[in-house]
Amino acid sequence: MTAEDRYGAALLCFELGLEEAGEAQLADCVKADPARKPLLDQVVARARGIAAPAGGFVVVSDRWLTPEEKGYWDKGLRLQNGKWMTEEEVNLAKGLVLKNGKWVTKEEAEDEEELERQVSRISAKGYIDKDGWYEGTPWAEAIVVETAHYKIKSNLKPEAVKDAGYIMEWLYYNFCKVFRFTKRMQKFEVWIGGTRQDYMAYGEGHGQALGHCTSSGVISTFYQPPITLMVLMHEGTHQFLFRIAPTCPLWMHEGMATFFECSKFKVDVKRKELVLQIGLLNRNRLFAIQRDLKAGSAASLDQFVRGNGGDPYSQGWSLVYYIVNAQKGRYARFWLDFVKDVGKGDPMKWFKKWLGVTDLKAFEEDWKKFTLDLDPSKGEDQNVGHK
Repeated sequence: MTAEDRYGAALLCFELGLEEAGEAQLADCVKADPARKPLLDQVVARARGIAAPAGGFVVVSDRWLTPEEKGYWDKGLRLQNGKWMTEEEVNLAKGLVLKNGKWVTKEEAEDEEELERQVSRISAKGYIDKDGWYEGTPWAEAIVVETAHYKIKSNLKPEAVKDAGYIMEWLYYNFCKVFRFTKRMQKFEVWIGGTRQDYMAYGEGHGQALGHCTSSGVISTFYQPPITLMVLMHEGTHQFLFRIAPTCPLWMHEGMATFFECSKFKVDVKRKELVLQIGLLNRNRLFAIQRDLKAGSAASLDQFVRGNGGDPYSQGWSLVYYIVNAQKGRYARFWLDFVKDVGKGDPMKWFKKWLGVTDLKAFEEDWKKFTLDLDPSKGEDQNVGHK
């Protein structure tokens, strides 16, 4: 439609009492012909029965706002039935209810709850992230539960060990989809000690590490609710990287593992299964890398990807998060190919081949800006796993 067509459509909308639709048409009219703005300010003012504000209206998201209204808008309020309300008040006024972070009708919420009840009967209970599943049983009396892809050994209660096996199978299922892995993998052993002492003595634990994964086929950790599942997600990522990306360096191993540790199991009510929500904003890692960037202590990107400094956890996470989410998905298409190729020769080879990066310094500056602009308050804690 031309600017003239949109102008005519706006007048018709105003005649029919469709104020929002009319303003939206005029907003598009201004985009097509900015010189019309002073005239259109008068049209909107006449339609509302008010005087046009000095300097004209402010057009935001297709709404024409007075300076006072713009102040309300900036506070997160929205106009509903002639009143400025919060998003929650607007949705409640529409008769909606909040369900799993989304506003839906009461009928949709009831349907989703019923499906969740059905799925919960076949889903893991997440015992390893709840208190009360270790009663002091010594490691010598640990039991073993075998599943299709894992051998779980633990001195937790039998119900918890069985449930841990179920959790690992759900992880395996979802990681196979994420990493597009279709080959046969040897059965991994998963050791979950009741205490850190068990882990240090029998699970190859060392230092302050919360878990460990070997390329030979063992994941080990200890019972540490509410983050046991987060650790298993982290170590389970290493399990797959050992298979799909054998040249993957330390920074990418830990960057990917911290990217996936902040994942969340969610019931897919349509498919009636547990799916893994990945790519969540990892609040803990974001705090760390933003602190380092502001202090100037983060390694340069060239040093970092060559293994010459930097925190492989927080800086590695931020680089993976950037590649997956930045530039409107420009890099995301080939992120897995990039991961598989990392470590093969000079870094510029794989940055250019898969991400199309010819200027690593410009890429680094954009990564820094993107990372510093992220809001930690919108992130998830590391222990989001089984909700």
